[in-house]
Order: sequence, then structure tokens, then C-alpha cells
Amino acid sequence: QILKNNKVDLEEMLELNEIFNILGNQQEEKNIYYKINKYLRDLKGSYSVWGITNSGNVENIWVKEKVIDKEKLERMRKILSKNKKNKKPSIEKEKEAYAIIPIVAREEIIGFFVIDEQFDEPQMWKKVYTIVQILGFTFKYYQMIEMLKDLSIVDLMTGLYNYRHFRFQIELEVEKANRFKKSLTLVFLKIKDFDEINKKLGFSGGELVLKEFA
Repeated sequence: QILKNNKVDLEEMLELNEIFNILGNQQEEKNIYYKINKYLRDLKGSYSVWGITNSGNVENIWVKEKVIDKEKLERMRKILSKNKKNKKPSIEKEKEAYAIIPIVAREEIIGFFVIDEQFDEPQMWKKVYTIVQILGFTFKYYQMIEMLKDLSIVDLMTGLYNYRHFRFQIELEVEKANRFKKSLTLVFLKIKDFDEINKKLGFSGGELVLKEFA
């Protein structure tokens, strides 16, 4: 009753809670966008979500359109690539979109939320702002998940996959070879006199040799 008296939309709160439940359960990222579509169902026209990769490239992640115009997406990608350092929203400055809103996390632009058609409802702007904030958290969250996955299967010193990954992958490769009746080759490499290298150069010297070998 207190929430209702303060004009808090309970349905809206439940929809946002569903998004955070998906994050908490580590579901596929696409499920987040299905819920965002539901939350922004009254937003006129289309919108798109874009991310910036570790290499600095702008990539489309989601489009609210039944038929995707690839040429339009490519034009937008070029526009966003030029705005990677602009933390201020761009309203009515581009022909391709009504609004370009940077997705920022820890003072870093990590993506964009792009709205195609104009709207003036304050309540809808509030919803858009909420989603942009959630997307900032979502991007970082799934980046962290991928990083933790990498840490569990990658040797930190050499950057190569570790024994844990090998045990998992070799089973898949053997299964594929049997299924498609293909030969499978396993190469084993050993550094000659590596123990002597460790004795003469110490463990730090041995690590340098391993890194260079890798």
C-alpha cells in the first residue's frame, strides 16, 4: 500500500526484478534483451543496443526489428565508431537515429543505446534511462563471467590453454573424429634440458623461456 501511495509502479518493479534474476542465474545474455523488449514495449519505433569490443570495434548486439536493415546498421556502426569518446547523449543530431545514448560503466563508454523515433513522454525517458544503467551493469557482468571462464582454462603465465581445458577438449575432438571418421593427430612438445635451465637461470629464467616458447 505504501508503494502504491507513492505512485510506484509494481508491475514495472517486477519486470526489472526479472532482469536481475536472469543476471543472478547467469542465463544467456539474449534473455536480458527479451525482458528489455517487454519493459520498453510502449517505446515507439525501433531501438538497437551496441557494444564496444576490447579491440575498440563497435558491434551490434540487439535490434528491436522484425526485419533487420543491414545497410542501416552498417551506417549506424560508422556513426557510433566516430562517437566512442563522447559521453553525452546525442539527440536529433544524426539522420539515422533520434537519440544516441552512451552506455557508461566506471567512466568508460562500453556501448550505445540507439533510439530511432522521437518521443516526448517523461515516463518513457525514465524507463530508457533505467535500461541504459542496467545495460552498463550487464555488459560488465558478462565480461567478468567470460574473464573468469578464461582464468579457469588458461595458464596465466603463458596464455595457453591449461590441462583442465585439454582434458575437456580432447574428449570432444575424439568424439568428432569418430563421428566423421576422420584421423586425429596429437602433438607433444618438450623443452630439452628444461630442468637444467631452471637450475642455471632460476625459476624466473625458466618462466621467460616458457613464455618465449609459447
